[in-house]
Amino acid sequence: MKNIDFICRTIDCMARYKDLQSVVPKEESMYDYTEVKTYNERLVE
Repeated sequence: MKNIDFICRTIDCMARYKDLQSVVPKEESMYDYTEVKTYNERLVE
């Protein structure tokens, strides 16, 4: 169950990242996405 929750959260982050890309300049959205990625990696550990 926890796995599904994690996957959903990852997909949610991806969707938010795509939204950011259309609004925010590319460098900033990339930075934000990197933050999200490291957060997700920390959850996995």
